[in-house]
Parts: sequence; structure tokens; C-alpha cells
Amino acid sequence: MRSLILLSLVLLVPAIAAADSVKLGTKAPTAGETWNEEKSSNLAMNITVKGQPPVPMVISETERKKVVVLAVKDAVVTKAKITYEKKTKVQKSGANEKGGASPLEGKTYTISAGTPIGVEPAADAEAVRKEEKRFGKPDKLRNAVAGKEYTKGKVVELKPEDGHDVFGGDNPDFEVGKLTLEYLGMDGTNAKFAIAVQMRSKKPDQKMSMDFKGTAIVEVPTSELLQMDLTGTVKQDDASAKVDGTLEMKGRRWK
Repeated sequence: MRSLILLSLVLLVPAIAAADSVKLGTKAPTAGETWNEEKSSNLAMNITVKGQPPVPMVISETERKKVVVLAVKDAVVTKAKITYEKKTKVQKSGANEKGGASPLEGKTYTISAGTPIGVEPAADAEAVRKEEKRFGKPDKLRNAVAGKEYTKGKVVELKPEDGHDVFGGDNPDFEVGKLTLEYLGMDGTNAKFAIAVQMRSKKPDQKMSMDFKGTAIVEVPTSELLQMDLTGTVKQDDASAKVDGTLEMKGRRWK
């Protein structure tokens, strides 16, 4: 009996140890794969310009699209069919409201990597290129985490440029200042991470910063980001204006 108990413990220890760490895979997408993507953001802030009363502003964006992979080269999708099932942006400022559904909503396009990105049908080519400007390029965040092992409770700091694709750091006015991940454990067959992001304005005369925290769910074999929920603050205090706001960002991907 004692030997059976010892054997059980020996077999159990590796399983427990394995749960304390995870190694993300490097499996690439393949032609024929199909998935859905959905993302939303809600920015609510009060803007005070010198000598004026505060003005409340809310900017809400939602996008849901279906992606069909048509070609892959060097682990990067180079041709795909994209359907924008929903795409809206609404801005409310005081009593004024503008925006609504994008002209792309409800339409399907075939896009190809290149300079410029190929778009068929070509009628909305410029609008599609603006939305898919990183198409055909390596995913910096995925490549930064793929193939690496993460230990539960250990905070890992990534290079700021690794977050540009996901957090809009390619915006000419902003940059990612700090990006950290902390492995929290498994969520079913996927890995769950705590994520923290700090962004700042690149303009020397604009003192604006954005700080977000939340969680991310990552598919282990592919290192693809399946779900992200972030909340944070937006602050600005300089000669041009004072801004005090909150921002919520959500995203998910499923097949």
C-alpha cells in the first residue's frame, strides 16, 4: 500500500509542476482556416480647455468580422476574404452626436499582401487598406510570446514595440511605454495572463498618458490572442487642455 501511495505521488508531482508553467507554441495558420473576430472600445472623458467649462465626450467603436484564410507565407496570412459583419463608430460630445455604421459594414472583400494592399472589389479599397494596414505583416505580439515558457506569478516585461499591433502604438501620436504579462494559469486548454499596458503621447508639448490593466486568454499551440478585457484611465494636463477619462477595450476571436 505504501509503495502505491509513493507511486501516486511520483506521478502526481509532474502534473502539478506542469500547471505552474506553460510554453506557448508556434503553430502557424493554414489556408482554409476560418475564424471570427470581435472588438469594442468605449472612451468616456471630460475635456477642459482653458477658460471653458468641462465638455463630456464619449467615443464608442464596435467591429465584428469573419476571416477566411486563402494563402499563407512564412507563417503570415498573405491573402484572405474578410466580411465586416458589424462596424460602427459613434462620438457624443455634449448634446451633439455623429458617426454610425461604416460604409464597409455588411460587405465582403478579398485582400492580398503587398504595397499597396490589394483589395477586391476595389470600390472601397482605401477604406479597407486603412482598416487592414498591418495585413500581410508579422504579428509582433504573437511572435514575441511564441515559443517561450511562462511561470505562474512571474511578471515578464516585453519590448514596448511588441505591443504596437494590438494597442495602436503605430498611431503617430502615441507609443507604448511599458507592456507586461503575468501567467495566471490555465483556462481550460488555453493560457490566462494578466496584462498591463502604459501608453503616452509622443508630442513633447502634450502630456497625455493611458494606463490599462486586465486579462488575456491565449491559445497555447498557436500563441494567438483569443480574448482580451482591459480597463484603464486616460489623463492629460498641459497648456492645451485637461482630460480625465476612462477607457474599456474588449476583444475576442473564435472559430
